[in-house]
Amino acid sequence: MDGVGPVAPQVTARFELLRELGTGGMGVVYEAHDRALDVRVALKTLKRVSPDALLRLKDEFRELQDLPHPNLVSLGDLCEEGGLWFFTMELVEGVDFVSYVRPPVVASDSPARPDAETTSNDPASTAPRRAAVRAGELHEPRLRGALRQLAQGLASLHAGRKVHRDIKPSNVRVTLDGRVVVLDFGLVTGIAAAPEGRVRLVGTIDYMAPEQAARKPVGPPADWYAVGVMLYQALTGQLPFDGTAAEVVVLKQESEPLPPRVLAPGVPHDLDALCCELLLRDPDLRPTGAAILERLGAAAGEAGAAAAPDPLPATRFVGREEELHLLRHAFTEARWGGVAVLVEGDAGVGKTALARRFADDAAAGSDALVLWGRCSEHESMPYRGVDGVVDALSRHLARLPDDEAAALVPPQAGLLGQVFPVLRRVRALAAAPVGAEPRDPQEQRVQLFAGVRALLARLAERRRVVLVIDDLQWADADSRALLAELLRPPDQPPVLLLGTVRVAETGAGEGDAPAPVPLGAAETRRLRLGRLSRGEAHALAEALLAVAPAAARPSAAAIADEADGHPLFVHELVRHSTLPGAPTTLLRLGEALWNRISALPPGPRDVLELCALARAPLPVSAVASAAGVDPTDARRAVGLLRLGHLVRMTGGRGAGEVEPYHDRVRDAVLAHLGDGPRRAHHHRLALALERAGAAPQTLAAHWSGAGENDQAAAYAVQAADRAEEALAFDVAARMVRMALDLLPRDHEVAPGLRVRLGEVLANAGRGAEAAAAFLAAVPGADPEAALDLKRRATEQLLRSGRIDEGRALAADVLAACGLHLPRSPARALGSLLLRRGQLRARGLGFTARDAAEVPRAELIRIDVCWSVGVALAVVDAIVAMALQQRTLVLALHAGEPWRLTRALALCACNRVAEGRPSRGAAERLARAAKAVAAQAADPLATAWVWI
Repeated sequence: MDGVGPVAPQVTARFELLRELGTGGMGVVYEAHDRALDVRVALKTLKRVSPDALLRLKDEFRELQDLPHPNLVSLGDLCEEGGLWFFTMELVEGVDFVSYVRPPVVASDSPARPDAETTSNDPASTAPRRAAVRAGELHEPRLRGALRQLAQGLASLHAGRKVHRDIKPSNVRVTLDGRVVVLDFGLVTGIAAAPEGRVRLVGTIDYMAPEQAARKPVGPPADWYAVGVMLYQALTGQLPFDGTAAEVVVLKQESEPLPPRVLAPGVPHDLDALCCELLLRDPDLRPTGAAILERLGAAAGEAGAAAAPDPLPATRFVGREEELHLLRHAFTEARWGGVAVLVEGDAGVGKTALARRFADDAAAGSDALVLWGRCSEHESMPYRGVDGVVDALSRHLARLPDDEAAALVPPQAGLLGQVFPVLRRVRALAAAPVGAEPRDPQEQRVQLFAGVRALLARLAERRRVVLVIDDLQWADADSRALLAELLRPPDQPPVLLLGTVRVAETGAGEGDAPAPVPLGAAETRRLRLGRLSRGEAHALAEALLAVAPAAARPSAAAIADEADGHPLFVHELVRHSTLPGAPTTLLRLGEALWNRISALPPGPRDVLELCALARAPLPVSAVASAAGVDPTDARRAVGLLRLGHLVRMTGGRGAGEVEPYHDRVRDAVLAHLGDGPRRAHHHRLALALERAGAAPQTLAAHWSGAGENDQAAAYAVQAADRAEEALAFDVAARMVRMALDLLPRDHEVAPGLRVRLGEVLANAGRGAEAAAAFLAAVPGADPEAALDLKRRATEQLLRSGRIDEGRALAADVLAACGLHLPRSPARALGSLLLRRGQLRARGLGFTARDAAEVPRAELIRIDVCWSVGVALAVVDAIVAMALQQRTLVLALHAGEPWRLTRALALCACNRVAEGRPSRGAAERLARAAKAVAAQAADPLATAWVWI
């Protein structure tokens, strides 16, 4: 894959590349149109595709995807299309930091000096780096506001244990509305001590901290030094040190620069002091992020602070001894063959923490090789479920001596490097030929799976191997198939596969992210992770409260009880209790959540309120439309809320959906949302979802919440129509009832809806409710319609076992038709004999007529007899037979085919059920019924007869 040039415009299915924005050491950034979201984005790809460059591209995306902040560039999706690797981010249009605070009057043509290494994704990265800014005057209010935002963005980055390592004006842009955005995370790294001598010189010399220039391990102080250089440049119009790159490196090791006030006497004292402290050579003497924010006057709830990373120690882990024991046991069993364990649980219950604790223990106690990966819904590439693990594998293999790595390479090495390009970082794999594999795609897939299996088997011969995949619910089908093959007996590699799977507390998968199927024929063990016991929750609260002053500590026992054993809620309550000015008495969980929610910036809070009202996952595109913001802004707001564990995603890429992280978050929002904002949000949601073509049932709920009852009722009726078509009669009944509740009783469509409600309830088998609905429709109906409604109510009452009510109503209905129920079995028998005699004398001949030619009263009398006769069949067989014979007499007289068919078929069924010698008569009645049905050409009648 080496040697592939930069991409040309219009090469992807989803993105249309419009123009090149800039180029850095390794990457090229384009302006692109996202067809899925219909928004402009920045798209970063590689100048030259190589295994190392590809790994860095993926690392850049993955390091920042879970650290959204208004002052950090918002990332989109990591994709692979046709061999092209890229990721998207928001398109930031504006000027660089120094140009914003010192608007230049005349452009400078000063020559540029090459950087040690730069991978900026900003167009300005191709401009002269040493351009002077003396032509502009300092705009102090702009500087203070922009510096505060820059500090907030970097503080969020550092709270996520990341260091940028390339802060400079061209990587800090200010938009037209004054928002500061940190760009280009190509050099970002985790906060960890690396051995001296192994650190590469990366960054930009002029903005590089002394320890960074000396190739020492760097932490957040290095980024704050770079901020000091930018502040110095903004205050004085020049850089702290001048000279060649080598001279600047030496000067930084030996001295601090002159204070800004020496060069510019008008510099404010506080900014002069802050700048000097930031440029101290000793990183331990530089102010911390918290101190800088305090000196700049950043409010606690400003710019996303309410959704900032949790300041509590992330390493606190208590309890879960039984679960750890089960994992250790599986680890031991994996020596004799692959074992898969899926840790399932609700969001925030501690699945990842459990996996990390076990992995750390395994690596420390048995020197196991732990390959950790995470599956993300924002990645679109082949085998995305295992891509992170393969990246970790490539790092391990690249560190091995060449001969040792070569001994691990399987025969299918070329195919492995073709599908997973990062593996070509390993010389032995890179040297393997590509293209000698079978041409048949299915055979290639078999060979690929065999190669992965062989590679891990060889690796497991030297060290015990643990594969950890976080958020496995997002894995694609190909990844699951690969994992299944890896664990397929016999002779599966002796590895332990540990996956975490997010499922709802009820055990069902969430949204469109179902839990993976069992992984192949090997035993897949499911470890359901529930809430902590009261003792464990108490211990966790105690451990977290250790960071608070003793006098301000609320009761750990009270926190454990209020959190009900949920680790996320324990963190939330402790977090709130350790805030400055927090009361010593414990707040309820809802109050603690609300205090944080109320401190959110308007945009994210608006998004959270919309999600809470939706009662179902909302597409991000609908959130953007309802909030009236650009899709990029909506995704940034969602990212902030995800970071604060206030919302979660239930989908991927452009079709992603968002919902409150937990019902307790939803409840906290709705409890403080007034009627006016509630109606306004429902109205905006209804319009947005209407444009998106949402289901009528959803639209009915939101139009109802907005107070638009007529529109809500119309959508409720549409929802009922769809539900009936799908034979979902209970849903249909609920929708019809909703429409009735929304409309005035005297509305023109209300009577028809009441009748329809009875019909739907009857189809759902809810006879008593159907009867009540039919009777509720009687007032206002004309006499004949009222009688028919009573007839239908009678039938439903008798069918549902409400005998006394049904018989009483049946007597009234029959009386209205000039009929009556026999008062005793003897009279019923007499009536039966009389009607049979009449039938025998009359015969079964008839003249077919259209229903319109038969008087309405006659048709109703037939239907009344039919309904009462059928319903009473389970109550009184003799009475039922009498009424059935009466039904047949009336139907023959009327000559209306559909009713005659029903009567004939009913009598035939009755004859068969009697089991008497009159079976031949029953067969003749059945043939007559079929003949009538055929003559009527009525498919419903025909179907009923045959049934």
